[in-house]
Amino acid sequence: MDIKTFATYAVWFLIYSFIGWIYESTLRSFLHRRWYNSGFLNGPYIPIYGFGAILDIFFLKDLSDPLQIFLYSGIIDCLLEYLTSWGMEKLFHARWWDYSNKFLNINGRICLLGFVAFGSFATVIVLFFHPWLQAHTTDLMDTAQIVSLSSFGAIVLSADTWITVSGMKGFQEKVEELTLALENAKSRVSEQISDRIDSLPGMDRVREIKLSLQEKRLLRAFPSLRFRNMKYTAEQIIQMIRDNYRSPF
Repeated sequence: MDIKTFATYAVWFLIYSFIGWIYESTLRSFLHRRWYNSGFLNGPYIPIYGFGAILDIFFLKDLSDPLQIFLYSGIIDCLLEYLTSWGMEKLFHARWWDYSNKFLNINGRICLLGFVAFGSFATVIVLFFHPWLQAHTTDLMDTAQIVSLSSFGAIVLSADTWITVSGMKGFQEKVEELTLALENAKSRVSEQISDRIDSLPGMDRVREIKLSLQEKRLLRAFPSLRFRNMKYTAEQIIQMIRDNYRSPF
C-alpha cells in the first residue's frame, strides 16, 4: 500500500468517525431531550465507527451481493466492538457499555440488534454511500492534499487521546468516593425524614468532590459505565445527583 492509498483510507476514517459522532450524539440527544457529546474522546469523532467503516470498505469493496455484505460486515463490526469493549475494560478497569439486557447478547459486549444495525449500515455504505463520498472528496484531491489532511487528523486525534487518557487518572477514585458520599447522605433520610437530602450533612462531601468537565461528559456519554466493584452505573449516579442534589448535571 503506497502513501497516497494509506492516507486516503485515513481521510475516510476521519470522515466516518465524524459521521458516527453525529449519529450517536443526535440520536441520544433526541431520545433524552438534552444535548449529549457521545464518544470516549472530547472532539467530534468516534473512532470505532471510523475503524468499522474502513474494515468494511477494505474487505468487502469487491462484493456486490447485499446479503453477503450484510452478514460479513455484521461479523466484522461485532468482532471489532467486542474487542474494543474488552480492551477498554482491561485498560481502564470499567465496563463502558453493557448489552446484558438485550436479546441474544454475548457477555453483554455485543448483541443481535447491533449485528443487524452494523450489517444494514455497512450494506448502504459499501454499495451506495461510499462510492458517492469517494467521488466527492478524495477523488477531487491530489496526493499532497490527502497526506496533509490525514496528517492533521492524526495529530488532532493523538492529542485528544493523550488529553483524554491523562484525564482519566483518578477518575475511578472520584466516582467511587462520590457514590459513597451519596449513599451516606441517603442513609440519613430516615433520621431526618422532614429534610431534603441536599440539606443533610452528608451532602457536604458530595459538594467537595469536583468532577472535571471531561469526567462529567464521560459519565453522560456512557450511561452503562461501571467501574469494577461498583454498585451503580454512571446513569444511576447521575440520576441520584439530579433527584437529590437539585443539579442538572
